Amino acid sequence: MMKEIPTIEKPETKEEEPQISYHIFYAPHFTAKDFENLKNTFDKADIYVPELVGWDFRTKDQLNRLSQGEFTPEELAAKGFISNKSARFRQYQIIYNSKKPILFVDMPLQHKLIPISDRNDELGKESLGLFTKGDFKSSFKKIYQYTIAETDYEKKREELIKKNLEEEVKKFIKTDSKLKDKSDINVLLSLGAVHTGIYHKLKKEEARVSREFSRQPFIFDSTAQSIREMMLSRRKKPDKLLLARGLVDSLVFHHYIKNRVSYDSNKLTLTARKISSHLSFKDIKNVSKELGKDSSRTIMDVLEKRGIEIPKTEEEMDEMLS
Repeated sequence: MMKEIPTIEKPETKEEEPQISYHIFYAPHFTAKDFENLKNTFDKADIYVPELVGWDFRTKDQLNRLSQGEFTPEELAAKGFISNKSARFRQYQIIYNSKKPILFVDMPLQHKLIPISDRNDELGKESLGLFTKGDFKSSFKKIYQYTIAETDYEKKREELIKKNLEEEVKKFIKTDSKLKDKSDINVLLSLGAVHTGIYHKLKKEEARVSREFSRQPFIFDSTAQSIREMMLSRRKKPDKLLLARGLVDSLVFHHYIKNRVSYDSNKLTLTARKISSHLSFKDIKNVSKELGKDSSRTIMDVLEKRGIEIPKTEEEMDEMLS
């Protein structure tokens, strides 16, 4: 009887995972100009991950169909009443017909943190409303509450974004016929600049990550700076003068946007901060009081009466900032 020849089992070869590189584009999301430098970075990416709170599967489907050229930016903007001067519209233009997959890692529509985000937004609006009505004490109390609550919310949101980013990208690569055999995958994530913590955490874990800002130097408004300082543990409580100036920053910024003086968020923020830097805590309290006396007066009227230089055009802004 012949002896059976033993079969030699081949050792299992472990599939090599692709090297994933993350690049984060930090920018405001107000105007089309905020995203004008996104295009070059976008063209180099294999996957694009936009920041979007409250997305649903319909949103995901629409943006991926936009990427495939099934919608034009104008058609998609019309569905959501999106202005062609907005950062969202510029993003649509960049995505259009690029054939790139669009992934979402932000909070979806039904996430438990969404109601907290809505409450925080309401606190911010109430604060500005009270300020213009002359109730500075209540206005300041609300903006203080807003800053504490928003810091906590954004920290939790960052944890979610980072966790989802790593999981969703790896999951997608395994199922995508074009990407699963690539050795290097470039992922582009666009975020508001207050979220630099995500970059630092990825860097700390030795992930392949890089970043850029839409403008250099990048200017934060006073409220965003307060939130960012606490998110990065530079302060335990917000600076009161910075918070008060943040109220002025917001009103000045939105006055310029409403009157279409400029669509450059960085320039508007820098102008607003330069204007508010002339004001002490007591001055800001008195500005609120003056606004409350006459609802027909704007923040610009009150500030100009105090002898502060107020640029009326973008050219005048450039002169003031030069």
